[in-house]
Amino acid sequence: MASDGAHGAWVSFANGMLGHASAIGDGSHSGSLSWAMQESQAVFALCNDSQGTLWTAYQTQLTGTRKGSKIEIELHARVGPIVEAKSGELWVTYESGRRIARIQKDGIVVDRIDPLCRIITLNADPIDGVWAGSIGEVIRYSAHGVERFDSGAGVPKGDVRCHLPERDGSAWIATYGGGLAYLKNGRATPISRSQGLPNMALSSIQDDGRGRLWLLSNQGLIVADTAELMALVEGRAARFDPVVIGPSRGMPEGNFGSPASFRDEEGRFWFSTIDGPVRIDSRTFPYNDNPPRVQFEGVLADDVPLPKAATIEVPAATRRVVFQFTTFALTAPERVQFRTRLDGLDEAWTESGAERTVSYTGLKPREYTFRVKARNEDGVWSTASASVQIRVAPSWWETNWFRTAGLFLGLAALYAGDRIRVGVIRRRARTLLEATEGRASAEERESRLREQLAHVGRVATAGELATSLAHEVNQPLAAIVTNAQAGRRYIANDAADTKRIEDILSDIAQQGQRASDIIQRLRNFLRKHESERRSVDLNQVVRDTLPLVRRELQDHRVDLVLDLAAEPVVVDADPIQRQQVVVNLVNNACEAMSNTVGERTLEIRTDAARQRRRFEVCDSGPGIAPDIAERLFQPYVTTKATGMGLGLAICRSIVEAHGGRISADSSGKTGTRICVDLPERTLSN
Repeated sequence: MASDGAHGAWVSFANGMLGHASAIGDGSHSGSLSWAMQESQAVFALCNDSQGTLWTAYQTQLTGTRKGSKIEIELHARVGPIVEAKSGELWVTYESGRRIARIQKDGIVVDRIDPLCRIITLNADPIDGVWAGSIGEVIRYSAHGVERFDSGAGVPKGDVRCHLPERDGSAWIATYGGGLAYLKNGRATPISRSQGLPNMALSSIQDDGRGRLWLLSNQGLIVADTAELMALVEGRAARFDPVVIGPSRGMPEGNFGSPASFRDEEGRFWFSTIDGPVRIDSRTFPYNDNPPRVQFEGVLADDVPLPKAATIEVPAATRRVVFQFTTFALTAPERVQFRTRLDGLDEAWTESGAERTVSYTGLKPREYTFRVKARNEDGVWSTASASVQIRVAPSWWETNWFRTAGLFLGLAALYAGDRIRVGVIRRRARTLLEATEGRASAEERESRLREQLAHVGRVATAGELATSLAHEVNQPLAAIVTNAQAGRRYIANDAADTKRIEDILSDIAQQGQRASDIIQRLRNFLRKHESERRSVDLNQVVRDTLPLVRRELQDHRVDLVLDLAAEPVVVDADPIQRQQVVVNLVNNACEAMSNTVGERTLEIRTDAARQRRRFEVCDSGPGIAPDIAERLFQPYVTTKATGMGLGLAICRSIVEAHGGRISADSSGKTGTRICVDLPERTLSN
């Protein structure tokens, strides 16, 4: 079909007739129709251009007629859709849509285009160029080039029968079998039955300029609100709700043409249908502008009708409540739509479609207001909702007295449970306190026993070192006696050498102090005292201990090598107990080397380079037997015939009491290395 530029339309028929339909009256169908046979040739497409020329596409010929003059263009192949571009050029398909020709106003063909597919329809772009539709593909020709969009861009599968381009470069696409789509920025968003489209076979699409799209389909006309469609495309809505004007309202099934619809100068739409051309005046839509009124038919409780009242009482323990309603519809009652809401349960309106009943299950005891609105066949909604109030009665376990009693019982149970729990916690706390006190008492007893054992060990060690200690004391005493006798002789011989006598007296004083120091160290070593920890230097502990074991080293012919750290090796320890560890380890090493033939060497090392301070005693003896190595620091384990096996056990007890650890290594060919690691401490001022 094509506009005649006045009040009618030119209509082409495949049987070779070219008809003219005049717009008379306001009915849906045309007022009158006349036609003429055109040399028994079938008319395949029409276009009335902006200059008033009627272009007619015959089998292989394109003819333009204006005020009695005629232009004939032979394309030598079957001619298809025709469209006038914004520039005034005609775009014509031929060779069954395999080729496109661009024709100037004077009938000169300026370009022939191979679209690389079969073109089904052509539509002019409002700014520049032409849109072409194929099977599942859209092509846009413009001054910027050629753009193609297919299923990869989201274009629905099916014949693209119409485009509705917008000035922003987007376009609505109507397909026969694939439904509707919106193309923008190179991506098409399809709209199908699941989103509310009543029919997927579309032949044409028109915009009435009032925010509505008119879609020609196999069910008649589909009128859709553009805002609802855009909300759907942009993801703000899940579906839309169009109006259908179908055969029941005098609108036949749509039929394809070139074009299948157009808008005339009066703003009315002309559509091709299987029963001929149909004219629609969209300016007067909706044709039924009376808002429908909803009437309630009843309320059912578990399929039992309830008596009507201002507030309907629903019995307790009702599983399902059904609301029944309807509205009067003179035409197309199947197109009446409802939306409902139950105040007190629903937060928004629910689309109920054409259903005239709504059911709810598991309603809690309280008052509700059920509201319903209706929409007529032309999309006009009720101005106000109809409503009915119900009150769901509570079951006995849902009553306030039962809940109050249950609350008190629950609180009583919680209180009783809390008292029981508090009692259990107190008993556990008491048991834990007793266990803690018992553990503390046991640890205190263990500490006292350890100190007593350490004292006994020191006494035993002193007994073993008695000869060495006597020798150490005898040396200064002999020096004192010798110096005293020499002084007497000087005096008896009247040899008044003052300098010589001063030297003798000074030596006597030094030897006396030496003997006193030895006795003091022994007393300190043997005295029984409470453990007192303070910052001590392991290097100084070794130096203070050596006089106690010097005789033992000489008797066993042991060469002592000291490898002490240059910096102080500071730990928090009891100095006497630390001396006891050194004495025990040196004595054990000397006894271990007593039967060694050859060089006997004892090396004492200290190390402050690590985070844990280290003290080592290494001998060149025979090492530790494998059966003894694992039990070396256990009490009563000894390799000496007269030994008690307490020395190393006392050492381990003292070291572990100071937070350290002691270990033995005899993995070398000869000798044993005893290593003591202690925590790092800072020397106090």
